[in-house]
Amino acid sequence: MTTDVASKSLLELISLTGRTAVVTGGTSGIGLATAHRFAEAGATVVLAGRNEQRGQKALAELPSEAGQTHSFMPFDIADPAAIAATVAAIVARHGAIHIWANIAGIYPLQDTLSVAPEQWHQVIATNLSGTFFAAREAARQMKAQGTGGVIINTHSTGAHNTPPGGMAAYVASKGGVKALTKTLAHEFGPAGIRVLAVSPTMTATEGIERQAVDLKQLTGLDDAPAMFASRLPLRRVATPDDVARVFFFAASDLSLIMTGSELAADAGELVM
Repeated sequence: MTTDVASKSLLELISLTGRTAVVTGGTSGIGLATAHRFAEAGATVVLAGRNEQRGQKALAELPSEAGQTHSFMPFDIADPAAIAATVAAIVARHGAIHIWANIAGIYPLQDTLSVAPEQWHQVIATNLSGTFFAAREAARQMKAQGTGGVIINTHSTGAHNTPPGGMAAYVASKGGVKALTKTLAHEFGPAGIRVLAVSPTMTATEGIERQAVDLKQLTGLDDAPAMFASRLPLRRVATPDDVARVFFFAASDLSLIMTGSELAADAGELVM
């Protein structure tokens, strides 16, 4: 499936008008910032998340123009049946899915020798299995529409570099997403479905702030994020919007020739 966009202006290439974009984990952090950028570009955005109250608050703050009917959908990425039900509800309400951003995830920090089996399985079920089942359901819908689309997964620089202790389950899950992205890109490409991934470095989200105590226990540093930032070539960690702009590039027609690629929003971490 070939789409010729050479005659389009840059403003047309960055427009998401007329497209429905689903953002899992869209009620906070990177997901919320990405949802804002998608909405700003004209997409109708579906915020998919577990917290109804937070979802409704985030929904009320999304930029909205004529023709945009954003929505919130309850969503548990660790439950394959719930994913399928959510996709059906989205299609019933919005008619189609053109962009699917898999941003929901968890990153608990715990010493490897102390990780219980259920904790390991929860991370894998959420970050890896959830990404697989969500991408599969999104692709099924996009293929049925015959319109193609783009699925954007979330990797991590931790899947490349050796992180400090306490992240074995997280790194394993993200390494799996890295391989999964390439596999799905190969399989879904003939249907005009692109599969990309964004790989953020440490990002200043509420989750990282809540983990400050755990980071201190694991690293022995009073301000581990600041120490980490001082080693990066750009000398800072990412903001949610830094990463959101990369997700937006992946979703737009600017990246139309790209699939199976990983876009590093890393402040230079991967060249260290």
